[in-house]
Amino acid sequence: MFVGIAAPGCRSDFARMPPQNPLPRSENPMTVMQCSACFFPYDEAKGLPDEGIPPGTKWEDIPDDWVCPDCGTPKHLFIEYTP
Repeated sequence: MFVGIAAPGCRSDFARMPPQNPLPRSENPMTVMQCSACFFPYDEAKGLPDEGIPPGTKWEDIPDDWVCPDCGTPKHLFIEYTP
């Protein structure tokens, strides 16, 4: 499993990159979640008006039984999108 550590003698720039420190959720007002199966994005800022979810709806406020509208993957299998 690759964990981002270069082997001895490796000249990879990736091995010298500083760790990324994303803002904690409390400091990042709008989050994008992504389906782990089909990569469908749920953007809190945009919501899903066609699905009855208004813009600004936080991920935590979406019902636990909600599923991906593209592939049916359950909400608990979505991951936070980090560009």
